[in-house]
Amino acid sequence: MGINENKYKTALSNFPLLLDSSRNVDSTYKTLFQILKGIVDFDYSIIYYLNSDRVNIKYKENCSFVYPDYITLSEVSRKKIFSADCSIFDETSILASELKLDKKPKTNFLIMNLVIRETVFGFILLAKNNGKFSADDIEILKSYGSVCSYAIKDNELFDVFKMQFKILQEDLVEKANAYKTIEEQNKKIVEADNIKNEFIA
Repeated sequence: MGINENKYKTALSNFPLLLDSSRNVDSTYKTLFQILKGIVDFDYSIIYYLNSDRVNIKYKENCSFVYPDYITLSEVSRKKIFSADCSIFDETSILASELKLDKKPKTNFLIMNLVIRETVFGFILLAKNNGKFSADDIEILKSYGSVCSYAIKDNELFDVFKMQFKILQEDLVEKANAYKTIEEQNKKIVEADNIKNEFIA
């Protein structure tokens, strides 16, 4: 069975939503999974960021299971993640165990790496209970990998910019208030000096 062309086109038309600068990072993640859900069937999803020998969870969707924020990975699992843009494994694998995933019987997992300039900074994990991901699922996700990666990073950077701009605005307001206070104090000093001069005269 070939890739569903209508699903592919629909997802492609929805991806500009990820580049909407009015969104925050969490709403970008949510929109991303809504788009992916339209082309690949899965039950829950997680976004992980890589940090040396461990990963940390940035976002979870439809996860009833409690996952630790930080997870240390073995060399074998790191190689598994870096070995391909997308890869599939099941609940019996070492990677599923190390990621502390909800290992229900017959659960299939699909990993899509988040890559910018040939550097993997994280990955998206999709989980399917009582079903398997197909080669078509991998091909579809490969084609969207770079779009997802840049959309996530762009929104993160924009969030940082908004935060910095807010701090700058608050700082300017504080400085303006400080200058106003100094100016008022200077006026009082001048007035007091004039009164003293008049008294001496």
